[in-house]
Amino acid sequence: MINLKTTKNKFIIITIVEIIFTILLILLLVFSRQKSIEYLQEIQFLSQDIALIEQDLQTQNVSTYDQEKVANTINNLDSKIQKGLIFLKVILPISIILLSLIFYFIIWKINTNISIKRFLQASIIPIFLTLAAAFFTLNYISYSFYFVEENPIVYLIISIILLIITYYISLFLLIKKTTFKKTLKLAVKNIPKITVSYIIMLIANLIYFMLIFILFFMTYAEADILIPSIAIFILIIILNFQRIHLTNKILKL
Repeated sequence: MINLKTTKNKFIIITIVEIIFTILLILLLVFSRQKSIEYLQEIQFLSQDIALIEQDLQTQNVSTYDQEKVANTINNLDSKIQKGLIFLKVILPISIILLSLIFYFIIWKINTNISIKRFLQASIIPIFLTLAAAFFTLNYISYSFYFVEENPIVYLIISIILLIITYYISLFLLIKKTTFKKTLKLAVKNIPKITVSYIIMLIANLIYFMLIFILFFMTYAEADILIPSIAIFILIIILNFQRIHLTNKILKL
C-alpha cells in the first residue's frame, strides 16, 4: 500500500528541486550566450585589426613593418577562437552534464533512495544521448538555413531512437533494485504495461526542454517570459506527478 503522506512529501520536495534545476539550467544557458557574444566581439575587433594590417602592408614595405605586432595580433585572434571553441564544445556540455547529474541524482535519491553508483550506471548514457539529440537538432536547423552543408538527419534519428530505448531501460534501473540482467528482462517483458505512461513522460519531457529553449531565446529578445515560465512550472508539476506514478507502477511489477 502506498503511503500518501510520504508520496506527497516526495512530490513537494522533488518539485522544488526540479524548479531550482530549471532556473540554474536557464541561467547557465544565458551565461553561455553572453560569454559567446563576448568572444565573438573580441574576434571581430581582432579581425578588424588584421584587416587594417593588410591594408598597411599594401602600401608599406613588409621588411620595415612591425612584424611582432602582426604576430601578436594573429596569435591573439587564434587564442580567442580556440577559447571560444573550448567553451562551447567542452566547458558548456560538461557543465550541463554535471548540473543534470547532480540534480537528477538528488531527485531519484529522494524518489527511490538509489545509490550514486546505480544512478550513474543508469543515467550517463541517456544524458549523453539527450545532448547528442539536442546537438544534431541544432545542426539540422542550421542545415535547413544553409549554414552547414552536411545533413545530420540520420544521426538525429539514430540518437533519438537510442535515447528512447536507453531512457526506458534506465527508468527500470533507477527504480528496481535488481541485477542489470533481471532488470533488462523485466523492462522488455513489461513494455505493453508501461508504454502509455512512458509515452506520456516522453512527451512531457520533450515539451519541457522545448519550453526551456523558448524561454532562453525570449530572454535574448527581451520579451515577456511570464507565460512560458508559468507553463514550465505547471509542466514540472505534471512531470513529477508522472514520475512518482510511474515509479509506483514499476515497483509493483
